[in-house]
Amino acid sequence: MSVVAVLGMKGPFPRLIDALSTWAARHRDEDVWVQYGAQVPPPGLDGATKVPRALLLSKLVDADVVVVHGGSGAILDAIRAGHAPVVVPRRARFGEHVNDHQLEIVDAMKDRVVPCLCPEDPTSFERAIDAARALRRTGRTYRDPLEGPLRELLGRLFEKSPRPRTRHVWSVLDALTRNVRVEHRSSLSDP
Repeated sequence: MSVVAVLGMKGPFPRLIDALSTWAARHRDEDVWVQYGAQVPPPGLDGATKVPRALLLSKLVDADVVVVHGGSGAILDAIRAGHAPVVVPRRARFGEHVNDHQLEIVDAMKDRVVPCLCPEDPTSFERAIDAARALRRTGRTYRDPLEGPLRELLGRLFEKSPRPRTRHVWSVLDALTRNVRVEHRSSLSDP
């Protein structure tokens, strides 16, 4: 399989579906498979609404290039499968999400992903796919942030039953954020 795209289950994402369809039409020798979620199946592309997690992870590992929406779970799955994925964040102004938090996720992970903010521009989308493919070929690896002490801490935390676990999580969050000043921003602002 050549390109695997994960659009999630949030709702329609026509900008990315159109970009994938356009790209696939220009690259007929490439296979494109799309997990398209809660929308009309993409014309001319293979895929499924929803697939079992194990099958999706297998497809990610086998892919040459992975394209995902800007959700942190999809991004981390692609990274753990050995990719620097092309990430197209859902945008509020296009009605793809309720706010632009996916832009913030992409910005926070920009050193591990290939951002594509304008998939409707075929040249921009093509460059992003080429960059992701080149990074895959170089064997660029990603160190799991949950290695070592953090993984051990989380393991101990989940040994607790839900109620003590919740109290413990809140006490840790309180300690970590006690002296943090909060800056409020409008979720309607456009970068």
